[in-house]
Amino acid sequence: MSITAATRLFAAGAAVAVLAVAVAPASAAAAAGSAWKAADLGSLTGGCCSSAAGINDRGDVVGESSTGTVWDPSHAVLWRHGRVIDLGAPGGGNSYATAINDAGVVVGHSDGLGATRWFNGRATALGTLGGGYTIATAVNNRGEIVGFSEVPGGMQHAFLWRAGIMSDLGAPSGGYTRALGINDVGQVVGESSSDGMNSVPVLWDRGVMRVLDSRSGRALDVNNHGDVVGQYSAGFLEAFLWQHGRITILALPAEPAPTPTFIVSAINDRGQVAGAGRAHAAIWQDGVFTTLPDLAGGSSGTGINERGQIAGYAYTAQGGSGNPTAVLWTH
Repeated sequence: MSITAATRLFAAGAAVAVLAVAVAPASAAAAAGSAWKAADLGSLTGGCCSSAAGINDRGDVVGESSTGTVWDPSHAVLWRHGRVIDLGAPGGGNSYATAINDAGVVVGHSDGLGATRWFNGRATALGTLGGGYTIATAVNNRGEIVGFSEVPGGMQHAFLWRAGIMSDLGAPSGGYTRALGINDVGQVVGESSSDGMNSVPVLWDRGVMRVLDSRSGRALDVNNHGDVVGQYSAGFLEAFLWQHGRITILALPAEPAPTPTFIVSAINDRGQVAGAGRAHAAIWQDGVFTTLPDLAGGSSGTGINERGQIAGYAYTAQGGSGNPTAVLWTH
């Protein structure tokens, strides 16, 4: 999942939510301490680099690893019980994994298959919505998969894949949608654009798309309570938490406001939010930020499970000049 004014036209039935906006209390950010530990998950044999993208409640981590001394080519990988398992690049080229559920279903993208599902060593293409590029971005514990696919004409539409069938979640005329997260209830979050350029954060619930805010941005993850985290893409790139129609800005304490200080990635059912602040992996909970320990350079958290374990990556030298490596933070 990535972090990314014109009049906006929305799809029929999608209304701009009326939101109450608050700013998170400026509690002191805790310094990285011995309570948190960072473990280097390593790379494939001969690989220089790796990065983790997702983690399940068993502590299995997925992402990608280079197979040589540079990033390209890279393969989707699974880290389990101290081993780095190569999921391969079916059809050739590169592949990467974005998410894993508790049953061990892994999703992502491969050059040969497009949106890909890996399970028990077998890779399966999820299909397309009639266009070329497709990617799976998230999977829930019911095995439902979301992502986005090109449609005829080249625009991208969010999809929901269930029991072998890929369904188009739709998009505004002339625009695009991308699904970036799904919870176990089946609620889907992502972004929607009506002009093909600027997007707004959205939530699909039972097939109906709801705009969470009219400000430019995207929703990145949703927990089983329906709490949504995301990032605004204009101005100062503020992170936000959406709960029952109310938005809280996740601003780091002791920063001139507004500043692009916290980049969010994921949220669990305990309300813990993983991401990065001031170029270091961080966790936010109840208004308190805790900076996680680095290996040598900067770092970022990309996924979090219900045990509070965080997956991500860290650089092996100061200033981000070293190679990135996948990391698991535990408390």
